[in-house]
Amino acid sequence: MPAFTSYKSFYLNLTLMKKLAILTFAIFASYFAQAQTGPSFGVKVGANYSTITADKDNGIKYKPDFHLGAFADFGISDMVSIRPELLYSRKGAKYEFRATEVVEDEFGDEQTISGEIDGKMIHQYLEVPVLAHIKAGNLFFEGGPTFSYLLKSEADMKMKLSSDGMDFSMDETVETTEDMKRFEFGYAAGIGYELPSGLGLTLRYQGGLNDLYKESDQDSDDEGLGLPSGKMKNSVFQLSLSYRFGAR
Repeated sequence: MPAFTSYKSFYLNLTLMKKLAILTFAIFASYFAQAQTGPSFGVKVGANYSTITADKDNGIKYKPDFHLGAFADFGISDMVSIRPELLYSRKGAKYEFRATEVVEDEFGDEQTISGEIDGKMIHQYLEVPVLAHIKAGNLFFEGGPTFSYLLKSEADMKMKLSSDGMDFSMDETVETTEDMKRFEFGYAAGIGYELPSGLGLTLRYQGGLNDLYKESDQDSDDEGLGLPSGKMKNSVFQLSLSYRFGAR
């Protein structure tokens, strides 16, 4: 049964990718049939402010990071263009958990146990947003699908336990790439301003549509450890500075 489920998931992803490839081909075929000038190109860099939405968030917080990459701008008309991007983007989240509990030992004496967990989930992606740009003077609005490939994932966790004067601590970084789905599908929407010189500033929101983890058993009782659990999806705010070469 697991093999069938895995095959079914692979088949559905392959079918979706075929449809997206056909749609992308149709868009660019339409562009080259109508465009009066060639595409322009540019580079961008900026900040990510990311978190992970989960069924049981258990203290998930936003984590700052960065993204950088390049883009091409295919003008369809004076107001509309299609802008695919190729980005290296670091996402993830911070999480923290605090608890104090009084328990009885084997002799019936009460002991106070305190625990603290602080951690970060760091996900490194290669991303391809394909966004429509609608221009209103120097102001523009953007939106469209995003396709991401996971390069590496790590969980950085610091834990402290104390019980009646006895302390225990652990600081460990674990690679979690194999636990996660390599491909992520999502969407993005934003607003920006580009000067005639080609210098631009964009504020964008990007959300994931599929669960980050391979196995659905992420719904387990991880909250007992203070860890986020349930289905998890990326959620990112991006602020980017860009420069488009040959801007008019």
